[in-house]
Amino acid sequence: MPTVASATTPDIFGAAGATINYTGTTTATSFVACAAAQIGSTKTIIPETGAYLTASANLIVDGATSGDKLLPADSIIQVLALSTTKFKVTTISAYGLWTPSDQSGAGLTFTGVSASYAKTGGLVTLNFALSFPTTASAAAVLIGGLPFVAGAFGPASIQGFISATTSTITARGIYGGNSAAAFNIDKNNATEVAKNVDFSGCILYGIVIYRA
Repeated sequence: MPTVASATTPDIFGAAGATINYTGTTTATSFVACAAAQIGSTKTIIPETGAYLTASANLIVDGATSGDKLLPADSIIQVLALSTTKFKVTTISAYGLWTPSDQSGAGLTFTGVSASYAKTGGLVTLNFALSFPTTASAAAVLIGGLPFVAGAFGPASIQGFISATTSTITARGIYGGNSAAAFNIDKNNATEVAKNVDFSGCILYGIVIYRA
């Protein structure tokens, strides 16, 4: 298997073979232009260590056209040449950790966090456990930090469930709301959006499944 070192514009389509060992941590903003005959073809890269791609209109990474996107170590990444200078990057399989964060505006800090993900094709599965701080915030719970942005189906594809210690609210489900990179929690048979105060001092355990 040939090796290509990470660079600002690595030449993966110039390497022999369909699968490439991708080394280093330099952030790539594009790839060296491929030959016209390679348009429509793919290369599979396997990052040796975590590396980043800067998404753009000509480097579409898991549906995103902006931002730095992580290629996790030992993941399987497919790169499709849409033209000689435009590429579509898809994470075929990846496993790793993610960091849940409070996006409600209350400035909460979660502790005791244990969170992992698995991505196969476009399907992402998240598992997490975290402790809510003591809070009186009436803001709707909004947990972000998802490792991949919800794709063509948007927030509607984000679904899941949680259990929580000591909290008395019922029917706690997870849904995408208005964000493609965060989720809300409902309560009381899905008739209300859970607020931060509902989980004050609780430990949450959850699983989330969505399309990226």
